[in-house]
Amino acid sequence: MKRGFQFLLSFFLFFGFLASSYFAVEAFATYKIKEKIDKRLSKLPYEVSYSELRYKLLTNDLVIRNFSLKGTLVRFSSDRIAIDLPASFRKKAFPPELFFSLSGGSFHVDLSLLSEIYPKDFEFNVAGGYGFSGDELSVNLISSVKGIGEFSLDLELSSLSYRVLERVFEGRTTLRSVVNHGRLKYLRLKFKNEGAFERFLSYAANQEGVSVERVRKELLNTVRGSFKNRLVYEKVGKPLEEFIRTPDCIEVVVRPKTPVGLKTLKEILVETPNVEEILQSFGVELKSCS
Repeated sequence: MKRGFQFLLSFFLFFGFLASSYFAVEAFATYKIKEKIDKRLSKLPYEVSYSELRYKLLTNDLVIRNFSLKGTLVRFSSDRIAIDLPASFRKKAFPPELFFSLSGGSFHVDLSLLSEIYPKDFEFNVAGGYGFSGDELSVNLISSVKGIGEFSLDLELSSLSYRVLERVFEGRTTLRSVVNHGRLKYLRLKFKNEGAFERFLSYAANQEGVSVERVRKELLNTVRGSFKNRLVYEKVGKPLEEFIRTPDCIEVVVRPKTPVGLKTLKEILVETPNVEEILQSFGVELKSCS
């Protein structure tokens, strides 16, 4: 009986030692990660604050609560930001893959035109992440904005290594390096309307002193008059007309036959582009969705 009691006591003491060691390591890791993040945030040209930063050693997750960022024209806040960190995060300055979720977000841009269309702060949630596979970067995002709609983005860039983005993140080079190296392989941007288009119609109707249906009709006439080329109309004009009549969901897909350089895309957009050539070369498709 006495021997059993001693064994049980030893077991609980050993378990207590492991638990205290675990929490000590977790607390130290939290301190070091907080130190690293605070250093990065201090370099931003904004007023940044948060109430709590906690690192979970077992799941390798980071949770930030009541995050706030304030600038001259921009204000952003979030109740909770959760980041699923890669195992290498504590060793590397820039994680090679990362997944996150943001809840209770609020965003405000001090622009008079935007405030007239949507006078309140944008309330939103967002989740997504990125990851590298060789010299390819994949990005996935999904977001819902109250009174506006839902957005989703799938993006694939090739010829863009982890090292390039690491240098950008560490300030050793500029975003121009991404433009010079990256090549667009795939893009899908989807928007599900939940009030944004109706707000735009109402604003335009009030500005012109006409009815909402009159504005809708003018938009349809503009689309018909802008796309004389049959191919361009079928791929762009017709889906736009469908969305204007029934503003539910619309998406654009870009799937080039061969990945196209971001620098080339930038140069094309600056000039007056040949829309038909772009649609065919870059595999651009605009369509209704659900």
